[in-house]
Amino acid sequence: MSRQIEIGYEGGIIVRLTLDEATAETLLGAVEGGGWHRVDAAEGTHAVNLEQAVYVRLEDKPDRIGFGGS
Repeated sequence: MSRQIEIGYEGGIIVRLTLDEATAETLLGAVEGGGWHRVDAAEGTHAVNLEQAVYVRLEDKPDRIGFGGS
């Protein structure tokens, strides 16, 4: 299962990545320590500086296919 994560930076820059569950949890756990982290996402490999992040949001809902509904 993949998860969407958003990393927000000052000035309104938002990085949205699609990560597998283990990578998402590892990255979320690394927020407190800050610093640079290599992230392998569906969109490619990224280097993110969590020390400069204003917020990190992990999508609660799993991937959905189709229209609307809850």
